[in-house]
Amino acid sequence: MNSTNSGSSSEKDSPLPDMLRAMSDFVKGRLMPSSQEVFIIKKKLMQSDLQSGQNQFSMPLRSIKSNNFLRDDEISTLTRRLDDGHYQRMLVRCYFHLYLAEEDTDMVLRKWEYRNGSRSYVLTKNWYKVASRKGFNVGDNIGVWFFRDTNGGPCFALANFGQNTSSAQKSDDRTKNTGAVCCSPQSEVTIE
Repeated sequence: MNSTNSGSSSEKDSPLPDMLRAMSDFVKGRLMPSSQEVFIIKKKLMQSDLQSGQNQFSMPLRSIKSNNFLRDDEISTLTRRLDDGHYQRMLVRCYFHLYLAEEDTDMVLRKWEYRNGSRSYVLTKNWYKVASRKGFNVGDNIGVWFFRDTNGGPCFALANFGQNTSSAQKSDDRTKNTGAVCCSPQSEVTIE
């Protein structure tokens, strides 16, 4: 498979990053039968992804590799407008897997429409804390995969491949390779 990210032509032609071995093993233990992880996006972190005031990781819809990773009812939830004009949100639970230690935190998956008309899925609520704790930096290459957990819930696995994706692919043991696994229940919530 080749990446078709909307970045430079070298990014478009670069191979998709393999999920880190430890994270892949972690995910496989949580997969719904007959499900597998699907690569969604490779994104270079921007300053806006790491600003405490924004507290969001943006995944531009135009750069997402597989548009059918969410079920119709989940898409309907995320495209429903609230009274304030924003889109409905889904609470997600994030599990972080690093060197056999797991931690978790709540996050929110939502759709976002920017003033310029572009749209993204974003992970919010606690994103900045996680990015800071994991040592994410502007320019780091983040890979995102989707899978369904044993209960059918939508989940995301994120891996930081650092500044140079090709060298990050050469070793699963680099300290820069940190991963996160996000799992969401199927409930709808409105979070202030």
